[in-house]
Amino acid sequence: MKRKKPYFPLKTKKKAVQLVSVGLLTEDQACQKFKISLKLLHEWQRWYDRYFVQPYQNPTAMARKKLSDKEKIKLLESQLKESQQQAKYEKLKREAYETMINIAEEEFNIQIEKKRGARQSKK
Repeated sequence: MKRKKPYFPLKTKKKAVQLVSVGLLTEDQACQKFKISLKLLHEWQRWYDRYFVQPYQNPTAMARKKLSDKEKIKLLESQLKESQQQAKYEKLKREAYETMINIAEEEFNIQIEKKRGARQSKK
């Protein structure tokens, strides 16, 4: 005979998952408090993520929202600023790498970088 699952109201499910996700209760404590199994708590967590968390983290949901011109400009300016910072970081990284190689070549008197147009040596 098939066993029926006990009914838990929506508020109870949300409260259990939120208490665990915030860190006020451990999973074991939540299972004892709400008299549920760990497997059921994990089911509730997946359900909560699917219906209450993911829709707000989905980037396509943001794309569907129509942005005003000012919001578009702010978004583009922030993307531009971020890309400029990334380019500046990459430039500094490249310069540091080149400096490190030049110092190593001078200190240890070994050739690290190949000269342009140099042929490979035959063995």
